[in-house]
Amino acid sequence: EAQLSTHHWAEFINLTKANSKVDSAMIEFVGPGAKPRGTPHERHSEQLSLIHAPTGMLYHDTPVGRALLAEKLCVLPDVYVLFNPGLGEPGWEKAWRPTLCALLASRRPIMLTALSSQDAMQDAHFWARTSSYVLGTRATLCYEPNPWASLLERTHAAAGEKLDENPQTNSFVAMFVP
Repeated sequence: EAQLSTHHWAEFINLTKANSKVDSAMIEFVGPGAKPRGTPHERHSEQLSLIHAPTGMLYHDTPVGRALLAEKLCVLPDVYVLFNPGLGEPGWEKAWRPTLCALLASRRPIMLTALSSQDAMQDAHFWARTSSYVLGTRATLCYEPNPWASLLERTHAAAGEKLDENPQTNSFVAMFVP
């Protein structure tokens, strides 16, 4: 998603305008691989601003993430989107837990995609454990097949997973609304 050009995201805004009151957007990409190669740090057009956090920065390390964890007031996005985050991948809990704590503290809607049913199940288990810690109650994620799944095929599978289950990336989608 971070590799897409400004042109592709501007097309997204135009498609969205037809069905809603959205006429512009600011999209910030955060994560270890979020800054595409050979593109400027920020790109802007009349309808769209794309901002890439410094490569390697995790959301809880950004100014907004730090403010949320410190329970300070800050300007927040309308929604968070996590493309195939791998929340439940073994060994990633230490990196994801503070970020998920910040996202849940925002009290904003969060949309997540998953590569496969196994990926969705792992993410949902991690989500339930972490939300229980942050919110005091177990929040569940209910993944459904994603009607807007990418046409690109996945190139890898988790241990014990068959690639033929659903070969596309972003195969499943869940929405959390606090």
